[in-house]
Amino acid sequence: MAKTYFEKLQDPRWQKKRLEILNRDEFTCQSCFDKDNMLQVHHIKYISGKKPWEVPNYFLQTLCKECHEKAHLNKDISSFFISEKDFNKSTQPKEFKKQQQKKISKIERRLNRLKMS
Repeated sequence: MAKTYFEKLQDPRWQKKRLEILNRDEFTCQSCFDKDNMLQVHHIKYISGKKPWEVPNYFLQTLCKECHEKAHLNKDISSFFISEKDFNKSTQPKEFKKQQQKKISKIERRLNRLKMS
């Protein structure tokens, strides 16, 4: 019988991957920089046919519970999936890198505003 998504998240392979991402992100929400509240690992994208731990690290990020809920707010779960064919396109990591750079720029602007106040 196929495992539910919740059961897959209990798998030691996911737990290991989750800890790897939390460590990479220094146990800090990558959206609001919170370190004090419960942290979760968010799948920016899922790859159809792959298990949660088989997703490349660049499709995973640490978010606090509140930011994780916001990331899913009013979004159909299908919007988080890409086909394996699309994933295998060589431009995929470049597009993701562009998206991440935009987020970094936004965060840097927020930090600069905080420094000025």
